[in-house]
Amino acid sequence: MNITLSDIGEKLIFLRTSLGLSQKNIADAMGVSQTQISKMENGKGGSIDLLLQVFEFYGSTHQVKFVFTDAFEIVMPPQDPTTTLYNNIALEKLTLLEGEISHQFSEVKKLLRLVR
Repeated sequence: MNITLSDIGEKLIFLRTSLGLSQKNIADAMGVSQTQISKMENGKGGSIDLLLQVFEFYGSTHQVKFVFTDAFEIVMPPQDPTTTLYNNIALEKLTLLEGEISHQFSEVKKLLRLVR
């Protein structure tokens, strides 16, 4: 099987859109121009270095398999249960803090109204 730049570009478009990202998001995160990402996705250019940089960008959060075959697949990283637990604890603490700060703001407002 021969794979073309257009084939790679289509897979990159699929990958990017599956993750809900724009070309600008990718370009900004990688420190390249959106035009460079567009050209690569449209099979109209790009360097091997840029392609490797794109793979490295996606590989930092997802496992991309078989880019150069018909069996292309994106494997989402497993959710770490510890991270979920810590996120839930942090959310609960922030909710409590929000309530406390809101209460303190109310008290300050009452005092300011009395001083007028």
